[in-house]
Amino acid sequence: MLSNKFIKFLVIANGLIILTIAVIALLFMVSEFARDFFGGSRYDEPAGVIVGNELDKAKEKNLALQGIIYDSPQEIYNSTNFFVTVNVKNYKEARELVDSHHQRDEVSLGLSKSSYYNYFPGYINIVFLDENYQPIIKLLNKKGVITEYNIPQKSGNLFNEIDTTVKNIAYKLAFEDTNKDGKLDSEDDQDLYISDLSGKNLTQVTENIDIERYNFQNEHKEIFIEYYERGDDSEYKRKKFLIYDIATKTSRKLESLEKALDEIEAQLVN
Repeated sequence: MLSNKFIKFLVIANGLIILTIAVIALLFMVSEFARDFFGGSRYDEPAGVIVGNELDKAKEKNLALQGIIYDSPQEIYNSTNFFVTVNVKNYKEARELVDSHHQRDEVSLGLSKSSYYNYFPGYINIVFLDENYQPIIKLLNKKGVITEYNIPQKSGNLFNEIDTTVKNIAYKLAFEDTNKDGKLDSEDDQDLYISDLSGKNLTQVTENIDIERYNFQNEHKEIFIEYYERGDDSEYKRKKFLIYDIATKTSRKLESLEKALDEIEAQLVN
């Protein structure tokens, strides 16, 4: 038979376990209540723009699906204009709908938990303003994602002289859910575009290539682009180069350089 001391020990141990569970549950409920009561976040960030079947399902359920958040106006280099970046917020109930369908988590996204929260899905639009803060134009006139924008500036200038050759802004844009995960974000295929400093004359620069990096050169008259062929699943991808002429809207591949690099590689097997 069990001794009285051992029975008392079991009772106390079980009591402590139950008490610990109850305290944890109470703390969780209090934190959830406080978040809702004091206007805490009801949406999960980050998230892309929900599209396709997921959007239709959320509409059928009359969910408060998506809203917008935006920053204060920012100055544009070599211009009197300003711009406002607009981002998307996906409400918690809509996010849960998508997650329940795809059963996604940090592991299936291929990201660690820490990198997941640093992940940037992209802006959904940019509003350009004149010097009086009056809207000039919205960059995009259809649903898309701006995963990156680049306004070139003159660096290391001790006298704060403005580089008046800066005339364009570059963007990486995605308009299609190419990985079919139910949202538009930086995980989808993107192409390079440029506009003028007022956000007008949006022009596509690249198509069907994966851009490694790019930079303006030759007094901002050209864009030098490093890229890989899209859809190339080979183990060793060959990086390629092209130069885009902004005035003529034409691209020129550096094929002679590619040939020279091929010749160097061929020497390895001879």
